[in-house]
Amino acid sequence: MIEVMDKGYGFGPGISAIIALSASAKFAQSAIGPTSYVTSRGYESDGAIVQTVRNFFSKSFGLAVVESFTRADGANLIQVYVALIAIAISVYLSNIRLDVPIKSSKVRSMASVYPVKLIYCGALPLLFTYAVLYNANIFGFALTKICNTCPQISLIGKWELDAFTKQSYNLVGGLLYFISSSSSSKCLIGSLIRPFTYGAFVVGISTLFSSKWINYSGSSGRDLAKQFKEQDISMLGHRDATKELNRIIPTAAIIGAVITSSLVAVTENLCSTGLCVGSIVGIFSALTVLESVMTEWQQTGGVGSQLSAVFNP
Repeated sequence: MIEVMDKGYGFGPGISAIIALSASAKFAQSAIGPTSYVTSRGYESDGAIVQTVRNFFSKSFGLAVVESFTRADGANLIQVYVALIAIAISVYLSNIRLDVPIKSSKVRSMASVYPVKLIYCGALPLLFTYAVLYNANIFGFALTKICNTCPQISLIGKWELDAFTKQSYNLVGGLLYFISSSSSSKCLIGSLIRPFTYGAFVVGISTLFSSKWINYSGSSGRDLAKQFKEQDISMLGHRDATKELNRIIPTAAIIGAVITSSLVAVTENLCSTGLCVGSIVGIFSALTVLESVMTEWQQTGGVGSQLSAVFNP
């Protein structure tokens, strides 16, 4: 699938499509998944909505409603609603933009606008942040197993075998615990502090990457002004397009990264059990892929578009 995407039959890098597909499937499984698994209360469905229906047939009305919203070892309705709200907010934010007035230097009376989106860097800052977080957890877990005789290693992270499943490890302490959205902890103070430290880490790394990425990717104000000059385009009311674009684009990139990373951090803290950590980031990436699909489809009118090429090779 990645090879097909990268050779032109897709939208953006192939890995983005894979992440979007995985996150969308995980969200669907958490909401309406029909498969069952064993819990301390017996067999329950993966999907929060399906389990709610099962609760109404097997329990009293009041108990069924309470358990549908408070289930701790699987997705519950609160988490599904929070995820849907986050998706709706993401869609709204993706439509916020600043239209920069431009005109052609060769053709008179030919004016247009260049849109600068609030989410200027898309989902890249969030994907980079979670890549850093996941790799830190992988190396931290490996160090604690290799150097388990050194007590100082536990300061990096502390994992304990899940008491119920006996198949997975839960992060319960250490530095990595405070920068993750793990829901397992034996320390009440740590559980109260962790959402704030985790949010600060996600917002800080995302903002830092967003501010640097515009220069590395060739999408900074200086690069855009150079493209305008090569195409004989100038900004209305501004002689120096570089100065104005250098004021607009970094601001949009940083503010967009702060807003989206804050939204994802809050959502991940609220959905850290039933909806796996990182799924909201994948869903946000899926929205950017979907936006690319619809934009390209509208621009081509459906004729000769990449979507048509996929289904009609």
